[in-house]
Formats: sequence, C-alpha cells, structure tokens
Amino acid sequence: MPFAVIILISLLFFFIRYMYAKADLEAMKFIAFELGLEFQSIEEGGISSSKGIEFGFNKPSNWKISGNYENSFVEISAETRGSGRSQRSYIIICMLPTNPLPYRIEIKRKGIIEKLFKKVINPKDFLIGDEKFDNTFAVTGNDPEEIRKLCLNASVQKVIYNLVRISGFIILQDGIYYEEEGFITNLDFYTLTLSRMSIAVDTIYGKKII
Repeated sequence: MPFAVIILISLLFFFIRYMYAKADLEAMKFIAFELGLEFQSIEEGGISSSKGIEFGFNKPSNWKISGNYENSFVEISAETRGSGRSQRSYIIICMLPTNPLPYRIEIKRKGIIEKLFKKVINPKDFLIGDEKFDNTFAVTGNDPEEIRKLCLNASVQKVIYNLVRISGFIILQDGIYYEEEGFITNLDFYTLTLSRMSIAVDTIYGKKII
C-alpha cells in the first residue's frame, strides 16, 4: 500500500475520532444544562472554559459535570482504562451528602463468585441479620452495631434494594458512587440515576437543604 494512502487513512481515522469526541462533549454539555449543573473542560494544568475542544483528540476524561442536585452535591466524570483493544470507557457518578455518616461503611452488591465463596473472598464482611439482605449485599465497616441498625431500617433497606439492584453502586461513609462501562449520552439515564441516588442519599444520610 502506498505510503500516501496510509497517511490519508490515518488522518481520516483521527478526524472521525475527533468528530466523535466533539459530539460526545456537546452531548454532555446539553445534559449538564438540562440537569442544572455546570460543565467544565479540564485541560492539563487546570480547568478551562468549555467553549469547545482543541484539535488534540482529547480523551473522555477531559471534562466533568458538577453542582448541587436536590439536597446533595453531584459530580459526573469519565475515565478511560486499559490500552489498545482492552481500552474501556466508564461513566462515574458520585453524590455527596452534606452530612457524612459518623463511621466507615461500604455496601455493594455481591457478585456470583462472592456469593459462592463468601468469607474466602471477603473475610471482613459481616452479617446484618436479614437473610435476604445478607445474601444480596456485601457489608463492611468499623461500627457493626450502628451499621446493622442502619441496614435493618425498613426505609433504608427499600432504597438500597432499589439503588444497588445492579452492580456498580457502592454506598460509602461520604456518599454514593456509581460507575458504568461505556460513554453514556442519554439524558434519561442521568435523570433516572440521579433521582434514585438523591432519594437514597436523603434516606441514608439525612436530608439537609443546601
């Protein structure tokens, strides 16, 4: 294949990649506007105004969306992991309450391997005392008594089941975190996810208007 053709194909590939990246950023700006949040482009060395992107084939992780949502602070970002054919993009959402819990805690949905091997995989997990809950979620923390009280509360259990019914959600002392593979530009996804997370934050950490 002539060298000029190879160069032309390479330039075409990078141009298409650039156009996709530009379209993705415009979609995220629209989502930020619809959610009443702030979109920020992050350049090397700091944050710049979001008037567009330079011809540098920026990765999805060169932006973030943040601001107050309902009674919490939310931040949405992207992360690219791996390289070559194994490279994957992830959308990451964290929602932080105004009042974190007074103890360390981690609640996440158990995977199939965790259910099969239980204590071998997670020796620090402890039981809440509710068979269905214990079979569904892995719970760790530094105050088992208070964590059991929290997790046995009917209202708290309801929002945890509703929120952590799929893997990717983690409930921690300082907020709720979620990640999903792919670069998601669907407004309905963010509207639904943030609504569910907001209800969970209000129930688990307590509501306090910002």
